[in-house]
Amino acid sequence: MTGNELSLIADAAVAALLVVTIGYAILLSRRLRAWREGAGDMERQVVALNDALSRATQAIEVLKAASRDETVALDAVHKKAQSLRDDLSFLVERGTSLADRMEKSLRSGLSARASEAASPAKSEPPRAPAAADRTVSSAERELLRALEAMR
Repeated sequence: MTGNELSLIADAAVAALLVVTIGYAILLSRRLRAWREGAGDMERQVVALNDALSRATQAIEVLKAASRDETVALDAVHKKAQSLRDDLSFLVERGTSLADRMEKSLRSGLSARASEAASPAKSEPPRAPAAADRTVSSAERELLRALEAMR
């Protein structure tokens, strides 16, 4: 091989490498162009995401305010319910006490009638309710009226 042939082979190798480099440069140029276009899309997506986050933050603030308002309203209802529960407990206690007294009175009345039936000579006229009983029942009526008025 001569120097000319060696030079020609070297030139051919350099030309082949240049063709491969140009092809790779074209491929790289296309990829960079696609990336730049994608960067614009990405920027638009970031802006859209930022807008969505702003709207979500505002919605959360609205929900927090509504939650605070509903908590206040619920607390008021809860307090009223507790008051009504206490009133009902008091009325149940009073009713139980009254029922016990009535039962005791009924039992004593029945035993008195049984003893009257056994000994007719000792019959007593039925007695009128005591003044204290009328006071208690009128007090209970007043209490019921007061509780009704509170509602």
